[in-house]
Amino acid sequence: MAALASADDALTPEDRAALAELRTQRTLTYDTQEHDWRSPVVDAMGAEALQTLEPATDGRSRGGSRGAGAPWLRKWTTRSPDVRERILDTFLKFLQKVVLPHVRDVCARHGSTLCEDGLVFQREPSFRCHAPSPNPTGRPHCDADYGHSAFELNVWLPLTECGGSNSLWCESVPMKGDYAPFTVNYGEAVLFWGNRCRHYTVANDSGSTRVSFDFRFLFRRFYDPHMENIYGGPTAFLLG
Repeated sequence: MAALASADDALTPEDRAALAELRTQRTLTYDTQEHDWRSPVVDAMGAEALQTLEPATDGRSRGGSRGAGAPWLRKWTTRSPDVRERILDTFLKFLQKVVLPHVRDVCARHGSTLCEDGLVFQREPSFRCHAPSPNPTGRPHCDADYGHSAFELNVWLPLTECGGSNSLWCESVPMKGDYAPFTVNYGEAVLFWGNRCRHYTVANDSGSTRVSFDFRFLFRRFYDPHMENIYGGPTAFLLG
């Protein structure tokens, strides 16, 4: 807790203004030809129409952390080295060409130097498959519940059309409770403060599977493997 407070105390007014804007939910757009997230997943799943991926038929429709999308999550964890390399290349290019320029622009607009040392990010993006099911997967939470630093930011990007019950639901600011689904398509990514804004899924009764990636990043100057989270334990953000 002391390390977190110390980092917060060191922020200038310009830094605070930049962070406030970056923590405000917004949608980024990108060129899907230049940033091809979809084709490696299509190859890994063996299905062109990702929105038609069938839910589990072995009892996993009850929900849980894997839920009805469990078979496709297993396919992703056993993807080929070629698919793994292609998605990591896409991930790094997306960070360099979409995320970092946006963050730099926000910092420059507010006169903040937070971006001067660059960003750190998780080793690879997290793959999600929210197939039709009478139950949600997971529970309402914010990332701080799992020991993540308050300086982390989240990016959530779908590979299929999403909105309503097949999307991720999130409040716009911490503790406001104005939950609404992200209504975005392939070629759009939501930047939000998942560390404090609670988010969750609902039972997917849309008849359409949602496939998506998400990842977290933070300014390098705030990365400290010994930094305590809000509960006094070690931060959960570790570099690969």
